[in-house]
Amino acid sequence: MVTTLTRIALTVAAAVSASSAAAQTVSPPTPGTSTSLPAPSIAALVRPDDSVPVTPKSGSAWERQASALIQREKLKHADELNAAAAKPKPAASDYDQLTNMAKGSADIISHPEKVVGTRWQSDADARQATAERENAATLRTMTNRTPTAMQEQLDKAAQALGMESPTDDALAAKMKAQAAAKRRPVHYRLFVSQSMGDDAVRMAMLLGKGHDDMQIVFRGMKPGQTIGQLSRYLMSLHKKAPKMGERLPSIVIDPVYFTQEKVSAVPVLEELDDEGNVVARVAGVADPGWIDGQVKDGHTGDLGTMGPVSPVSELDMMKVMQAKAKAFDVERWKKHAVDSYWQKVPFTDLPLATEQKTYTVDPTVVVTQDVVLPNGTVLAHKGDTFNPLKEIGFHQKLLIFDETDPAQVNYAEAFLKANPDITVMLITTKVDRKGSWKGYRDTENKMRHAIFMLNQTIVDTWKLKAVPSVVTANSSVFVINEVPVHQGGSNVADYASPR
Repeated sequence: MVTTLTRIALTVAAAVSASSAAAQTVSPPTPGTSTSLPAPSIAALVRPDDSVPVTPKSGSAWERQASALIQREKLKHADELNAAAAKPKPAASDYDQLTNMAKGSADIISHPEKVVGTRWQSDADARQATAERENAATLRTMTNRTPTAMQEQLDKAAQALGMESPTDDALAAKMKAQAAAKRRPVHYRLFVSQSMGDDAVRMAMLLGKGHDDMQIVFRGMKPGQTIGQLSRYLMSLHKKAPKMGERLPSIVIDPVYFTQEKVSAVPVLEELDDEGNVVARVAGVADPGWIDGQVKDGHTGDLGTMGPVSPVSELDMMKVMQAKAKAFDVERWKKHAVDSYWQKVPFTDLPLATEQKTYTVDPTVVVTQDVVLPNGTVLAHKGDTFNPLKEIGFHQKLLIFDETDPAQVNYAEAFLKANPDITVMLITTKVDRKGSWKGYRDTENKMRHAIFMLNQTIVDTWKLKAVPSVVTANSSVFVINEVPVHQGGSNVADYASPR
């Protein structure tokens, strides 16, 4: 390959001459063009050769001559050039490739002008300044805009799209507005009582039904009357059930209003302003139109009694509740709760054992799926088995019996004496309800041992079927012995000895 390139270079050099005539026709290089070549341009370095056939049909004579010369040399040495081109290049190792990439990245970071030019920083700064100038107004608006204004814009956008507002405050405001729309403004407050008679109460309800801004107030219920009975009484005055969507009068039970306004006889009608302050008040009149006319004529304040009135028959609910709270005996209630406990507590009863039986319960657990800790450690694989008796053991004995059966109590006492060196848990199926806590404690004191109540979890765990039953264990299974104490099977040595 070197020989070929040398031959081509010599051939080209032989065709090159420093023709002074050609050199004089060459223009000096313009500013900004490459100056790596000597002063004479390439047109002066390639002399036209008449012996070389002119193959190109365009360009100056020297360009055609040079092109033909190069083409001829390529054809002459085509095989050597093709062989050199076909020779595979040695592949760089992964290490070399990574090293070259790292060097290239570091070089770009240190000299970004090699990639983006020497003016990259100034160009970037200029573009940023231009963007800030063009969007200055928008940026100031977004910076200075308050959260409320931004929420308003979001609300408008959502409204234009037919969507719910995406802001929590807007949703809360909407809910408040809806609640306020449903809440009736109160401009008239009418104090009434059942003592007025059914016709007068019915008339008050009709007035309330015809005025959205009127509220009918009762002090409470009559002695012995419940709130349900009061509701049914008012509905009976309505005569027929209200239709769907029909507006009912606004009726409230509020003894506080009666106390604040010192209402002891009814009806009493008050007209209120928008802030809820009393503008005018009259007794014996229930028609809002009458008091409204008086206010328009300039008559305000207490207008006196203008019609018949009746004493309030309902009880003051606040006073009733205060009296009940004062009369409530907390200590007596606590004592009653304790005394009545055994009357209500459910028992998990088991039948009496009639013959000696022994069976076992295998507590082995089979893992149904892999148990993996958060750090990826597999604690147990699917199919693994675990027997708590082998890993932990069972260092006590259980005696399940009926504390109300004297024979079983005697067996429990003998069982405790036969096992002085091991923990024994006594579990009873039931206690004497009549004896209450005293009977329960008396049995514990007699045995000098705590007694627990049987529950369904214990029954299911050891598959208990009768009482008394003794639960012990060996190294692999639980052993349950049913003891027929009433059939003479009460030898504690048979069932209570350590296993």
